[in-house]
Amino acid sequence: MLNDNFIAENKKQANQFFPESYRKGLRAMATFTTSYLLVSFLALANYYSPKILPQRYKVDEAQVRVLKCDLEIQGQKHEFYFMGEQHYYNFSASEFVRRFIEKTSIDRLLLEGVIVDKLNLFDTIMTYAILPFTLGAGLEHPNIYDISLKNKIPIKALEKYDSANKREGISMATYILLGSTGALGLLYAPYSYFAGMALGNFSDDSKLADILSFAGKQAGLTEQRNKIMTQNIVNELLNHPNEKHLVCVGRFHVDDMLEELKNYGKLTSNAITFDSIIR
Repeated sequence: MLNDNFIAENKKQANQFFPESYRKGLRAMATFTTSYLLVSFLALANYYSPKILPQRYKVDEAQVRVLKCDLEIQGQKHEFYFMGEQHYYNFSASEFVRRFIEKTSIDRLLLEGVIVDKLNLFDTIMTYAILPFTLGAGLEHPNIYDISLKNKIPIKALEKYDSANKREGISMATYILLGSTGALGLLYAPYSYFAGMALGNFSDDSKLADILSFAGKQAGLTEQRNKIMTQNIVNELLNHPNEKHLVCVGRFHVDDMLEELKNYGKLTSNAITFDSIIR
C-alpha cells in the first residue's frame, strides 16, 4: 500500500513537471530520430552495394532530345546544336552526351542556370533535397557540365543572379515557396531515396523523365526565364559567329524557347537521331 502511494505521488509530481503532451512529444521525436537513422543507414548501405545504379544503354527523347538548328539573323546564318535534357542522368544518357560532345567537337557550351564560385544557399538546399531521390532511381551520373569540364570546353551560363541574389525570372514569392519545399525535402531526404528507387523500378526511363519534367514545370520555371535564356543565346551567337555552340536546357524548356528564337530571325531545326551518335 505504501509503495502504491509512493508511486502515485511520484507520477503526480512527474505530471506537474512533465505534462503528458510534453512526454508524447519526446516519444514522437525519439521514434522519428530512430527511424531517420535506420533509413539513412539502409539507404547508404544499399547505395554502396554493387547492385545499385544499373548500367543501361537505353536512351530516348524523354531523357535527351537533340536538334541541329540554323538561325538566320539579318541575312547571316548561325548554326548551333540545341539539347533538351533531364538534369539528372541515367548511365545511358550520360554516355550519349559524352559521345555527342566528342563527335561534334563543339567550341562552347551555353548552359541553363547560373555558374558561381560560391554556392547560393537556395540552390544548395534544392540540390541536396532531390539528390537522394535521383540516387535511388539510378539517375546520378556525369552530366553535360561535368563532361564539358573534362573536355576543357568553355561554359557560358544563360542566367545569372539578380541584386536580391536570386535567379532571374523567378518571383520572390515563388522563390520562398520553393525554398520552403526544398527545406522540407531536405529533412526527409533519406526517405526520398527509397521513393526514387520504387519509381525507378516500376517506371521505365521515359515515364520517370516525364514525372521529373512535370515536377519541374510545377516548380515555377517561368516564361520569363525562357525569354532571358533565349536573349542570351542570340547574344552569344552574334558575339561568337565562328564558333560551334551547343545550347543545353531542361527538356521542357525546348519547345517554348524554339518559338521565342523565331522572334529574332528565321529558324530551321532538324532532330538528330541517337543511332547516328551512338554507333
